[in-house]
Amino acid sequence: MTYKKVKLSQFAKIFSGTDYKKNKKGEEYPIYGTGGIMGYTGNFLYEGPAVLTGRKGTIDKPIYVEEKFWNVDTIFCVKPFDDTDIKYFYYALCNKNLSLLNEATGVPSVSSENLYKLKFSIPTNIAEQQAISKRLSNIDSLIQKEEALLSKYRKIKDGLMDKLLTMSNE
Repeated sequence: MTYKKVKLSQFAKIFSGTDYKKNKKGEEYPIYGTGGIMGYTGNFLYEGPAVLTGRKGTIDKPIYVEEKFWNVDTIFCVKPFDDTDIKYFYYALCNKNLSLLNEATGVPSVSSENLYKLKFSIPTNIAEQQAISKRLSNIDSLIQKEEALLSKYRKIKDGLMDKLLTMSNE
């Protein structure tokens, strides 16, 4: 497998978000902020797939989005060019310590200029990128299933504790 070492500016474009408050009310499209979905609207700003990464606030937790969406001005939308698998880019970005890009002393903040300077090693063959992202996606899917099961068991336990332990206190 051969890799190319490139800056983000060489293989992707960063788009800014914008205020959503004047949007048409609706439930069709999620509105993303740095913490994830913060509501829904009747308008979309961009179409997925895309990778969202924080501009202000939470700057170190990229989000992968497949559907149409709106992103507010505290989070960037990043779209790689056609020769880069977007899911591979998402995992590569998750593997970066983005908090090192913080430019502020108060609320964490990063500029698009600094994001564009980030360096990546990317397989030159897109099929290799896709094979890597597919493996990682499969593992993510397994993790999500396990987390859902764990959540279910916690709820069962909490219910049993409430029922069994409060009966003995009466």
